[in-house]
Formats: sequence, C-alpha cells, structure tokens
Amino acid sequence: MKTKEGLRGLHEIALVSLFTLGNTLLQFPWANAQAGVTVSFLLSALAALLFGLGTSYFAAWLFRKWMRSGTKVRIVFCIFLAIPICALAFFYAVKGSRDILSFLEKTILPKKTGLVFAAFFLAVCAWLSRGPRRGMDVFALIAFFTTLVAVTVLFLLGIPQFRTAYGKIELPKIEAVGASILPILTEFAFPMAPLGVYLALAKPKRGKSRSQKPLAVGILVGGAIMLVCVLQTLLTFGASFAASLEYPYSAAVRVVSVGAYAFRPELLSYFLDFSACLIRVAVCFSCFKFMVGRFLPRARNFVPPLAALFVFITLCFV
Repeated sequence: MKTKEGLRGLHEIALVSLFTLGNTLLQFPWANAQAGVTVSFLLSALAALLFGLGTSYFAAWLFRKWMRSGTKVRIVFCIFLAIPICALAFFYAVKGSRDILSFLEKTILPKKTGLVFAAFFLAVCAWLSRGPRRGMDVFALIAFFTTLVAVTVLFLLGIPQFRTAYGKIELPKIEAVGASILPILTEFAFPMAPLGVYLALAKPKRGKSRSQKPLAVGILVGGAIMLVCVLQTLLTFGASFAASLEYPYSAAVRVVSVGAYAFRPELLSYFLDFSACLIRVAVCFSCFKFMVGRFLPRARNFVPPLAALFVFITLCFV
C-alpha cells in the first residue's frame, strides 16, 4: 500500500512539475523584469506555490465536503463557482495551445502545417484527459525524466557560452516589480487553479484527506527546472538582450554546439516545450471533465473531445 501511494506521489510530482513549466517557459515575462529577473522569478514561483495549494484545498473542501449535503442552494452556489473555474481552464488551454503552435511554426514546422499540428496536439490532449488517469500519469513520468535529462545536458553543454559578468544578481527596481505583478499572476499563479481543481477531484477520496505534499514538491521541482533554464539564458545573453528576444531560452540552447560537425542538441528543448504544454492543456481538459462530472456524471467523458474542438475553433478564428 505504501509503495502504491509513493508511486502515486511520484506521478503527481512529475505531472505538476511539467504543468508548472507548461507554456510559461515560452512566455516568461523577461521584458517586465530586466533588472533583478532572477529575484522576480523566485517571487513568481512562490506565488504559484501559494495559489496552487490554496485552490487545491479550496476545491477539495467546496466540491467534495461542502457539497456532500446535496442541498439545492449549495449545488447552485457550486455551479456558479464552477463557471469561472471552467472559463479559466478554457483560457489557459487556448493559451497553451496557441503558444506552442506559434513557437513551433516559427522554428521547426513546415509552412502551412500549423493547423494540422494543432489538430494532432489537441487530439492527444483530449485522449490523455478522457482516458484513465493512469495514462496521463505514465506519460508525465516518462516526459518528466526525459525533461530532467534534456535540461541537464543542455545546461552542461552551454557552460562554455556562459559569461560570468551576466551572473550578477540584482534586486528588482520598484518599477520592475510593479510591471511584474500582472505577469506573475497571469503566467504563474492563475494557471494553478485548473491544476488544483484537477488534483482535488480526479480521484475519489477514501479515508483521511489527501496530502498536498506532491503538489507542493511538484511546483517547487518545476520551478527549479525552469530556474535552470532562466539561469542558462541569463548567463548566455544577459538580462537586457534576453528581454529583447521572442523566445530567450530557445535562443540560448540554439547557440550550443558539439563536435566538428556542429551537432546541435537543441532538439531536446523542443520535446521539453511540447510535453510541458501537452500536460498543461490535458490537465485543463481534465479540470473540465471532473468539474462537469460533479454535476453531470454521465456527460463527463464527452467533455475533453468537445473542449478540444472548441479550442481548435478558437485557434482558427480568434
């Protein structure tokens, strides 16, 4: 029993770590935190941790314990609260899909294949979220350890490109802190709401309340992985130049080369971006699924394909 619980905890840590990376790695707000960017990132990670733990606890209490009485007033109240949560999940599913699509269109996708990739990407997300939770757990676990290897290899190979002058840690300026508040909330804190709801509702509770330790550890590990990516970018380009780039981390690993034939290991970073965005969008679909399942249990398995369809339509026309 302890072995199973430990394995489940490892799966959750892997899932949460990749979700924390998500498309945030692509859209890290460099331009709003040029001075003291490392400190600003640490504050962002703290905001994600607090918001993730808070929403998970709140969702477990509200949609499980508080709804258990089944009174009409409580159910209606929970429905009204579920609507903004689902809207937030849809927003971040669209954002994650659009960010990875835009990034790959500008890097490795052949011309006029963007919509084909989007359809494939969303179909995989819907398949993962519609099936048993074990499928998403296994994928997250494999992708997580692959991500660890990729980030470590890229960092070690990038060391010859580092400049010690770029390693100075500065406190953020007042104006930089003010400009970073909204990106901290939108890119780090608010995306944790669908994750917290998913972890709170995905598995029927038996016995005592589930521990939030895997959620906290996963956010910290995901933040640590991203911190390595941020440091590699800073040590390669410096904060000012990195802020002028559209995809700073991708540019940092692109300058890494190995051997006489200039073999570029940057392809490792594409798997990192793809799998992290895939997990984030799939979890958003699962948030839909379990949220709807609280009120319409028979309809919940139809939710992920419908969500994928509406996200695809949004990508096409909005």
